[in-house]
Amino acid sequence: CGLEFTVNIPDGDFNRAILGKAGTTSGWKVDKIKELGLHLEDPETISVPGIKELPLTLECKVLYKVDQTLEDMPKEAVDEFYPQDVAGTNCGANRDIHTAYYAEIVGAYRIR
Repeated sequence: CGLEFTVNIPDGDFNRAILGKAGTTSGWKVDKIKELGLHLEDPETISVPGIKELPLTLECKVLYKVDQTLEDMPKEAVDEFYPQDVAGTNCGANRDIHTAYYAEIVGAYRIR
């Protein structure tokens, strides 16, 4: 597949605003690294950097990805997380279906 990513996990004292912003804002629309003042660290085995402020780092290579479909999800999950006709949303904006990634962890370490 050729895709790589890191999972960056906090350890000890850290700025909780990082997780609030990073976990709820799309990186397609905002440069979260710049906006949060984060510092990138060179990776050990892949091409994607880690984040110094979130030092527990898993380096991952994607093995497989698949687009999720509403038809394959339990009805209860669809009703709760993908409601139709929600007031104030753009056409289809509240039905954003995700892609699931299956990856191999190829490196694990703590940034110092």
